[in-house]
Amino acid sequence: MDEDHPTKEEQATNKDLEGILSNISRWQKNQRDGQRKVENNIFPQSKDPLLERPRPFILVTYAQTIDGMIAVKDPICEKSNGEGKVSANLKLSSSESFLLTHALRSIHDGLLIGGNTLSTDNPRLNNRLWWRTNKEEMSGHGDIDSKSKTGTSKEDMILPQGQPVPIILDTNLRHVMKLIQNQISIKSAASHDYIIICCSEKALKKISISNESNLNTNAANTTTTRTHEEEIQNYCRLHNVRIVLLPCAMNPSGSGLDLKLLLEELYSKCEIKSIMVEGGASILSTFVLSQQAKDCVDCACITICPRIVGRHGLNAMGSMVDGDGRIDQEEHVSSDSMFEFDSPEASW
Repeated sequence: MDEDHPTKEEQATNKDLEGILSNISRWQKNQRDGQRKVENNIFPQSKDPLLERPRPFILVTYAQTIDGMIAVKDPICEKSNGEGKVSANLKLSSSESFLLTHALRSIHDGLLIGGNTLSTDNPRLNNRLWWRTNKEEMSGHGDIDSKSKTGTSKEDMILPQGQPVPIILDTNLRHVMKLIQNQISIKSAASHDYIIICCSEKALKKISISNESNLNTNAANTTTTRTHEEEIQNYCRLHNVRIVLLPCAMNPSGSGLDLKLLLEELYSKCEIKSIMVEGGASILSTFVLSQQAKDCVDCACITICPRIVGRHGLNAMGSMVDGDGRIDQEEHVSSDSMFEFDSPEASW
């Protein structure tokens, strides 16, 4: 069989995915058109919260088990310290749903995750599977590098225009600085022209290093201090990457960044018109459940894996599930499924 041509099953999958992308792209356009009308004073009296203050189109997407889990905790660590360590090794995506993730990335300006996901998974946050050639429409099934070895020259193969810009929400810069101070390569920064780190104004100016050293028994201590901003600048020069720091206001409770203001900043200052939110759990729950993010989510795309994790699972919305001991281990059911969640047509 010619490996350069998709099978009938792959063609069917591509058709399904293109249908999902078409719907989401249409919703994105509806929102942009509505905001443009407000900006041009075509109907300035609109009371629609989506149009009062322009912000990006928001898609929330994640994979979960049947019982709503997106990760598992190490039971040994959980017994020792009551918290446990979240494992990133729980496989939830089939090849089709993994392809869907990359396809969705290709139609968004930004790809948003939390700082904990960055330090735990260190993902590349780019589109590697949903590709096109100069002679073909968008199609998938295969890494861009491996595809080039099957007969299609790299000159004839290009990635979709505009990879999504990685956006990291790290209020106190704790997770980002952990990677930087340990000189660990941030894969998303290495895979893109730049990444955006959203943090508090206080974190940006905070003194992060105080090195004290005794030159001899009679010498006074010498102290060298650097701000987070200076450390990040040094890291970028060393690793030849670009990191854009976007200081944001805190929410009224002071528990995190103000999401609505943050989205407006990304829209106006960074020209991010659409964002795909991938996680982790605290970020997902903030966008979906919190009052401060009310009216911020436009679409949800969730894939459901036929597994049951039970009491050691991390719920997609951020809470740990006790499970009352009845389900102690992972169970399998069948192949996973993809669901498309439609939304009412925009009234603009």
